Amino acid sequence: MLSGCRRYSLSLNRRRSKHAGCYMKKFEYKLLDTRSGFFSGFDYKQLNEHLNQLGALGWEMVAMVSVTTAGTAASFLITLKREIQ
Repeated sequence: MLSGCRRYSLSLNRRRSKHAGCYMKKFEYKLLDTRSGFFSGFDYKQLNEHLNQLGALGWEMVAMVSVTTAGTAASFLITLKREIQ
């Protein structure tokens, strides 16, 4: 149990409004792979524009991993998340 949180038998909506800090946030995740589809041929300007569009929709980049082939970055795998309301 989280510190300062108590169990109540009130309705879920009342519990949320009175003790909003006691509930964990929920997130959804999205993966972008730059080696296929929209990003094939990799253009940093295009990637930047697309990430800004996703950011405007509430998506936040949380990780970016380079996929290497023969010691060079062949593509990137980008993980984004946004809170579920």
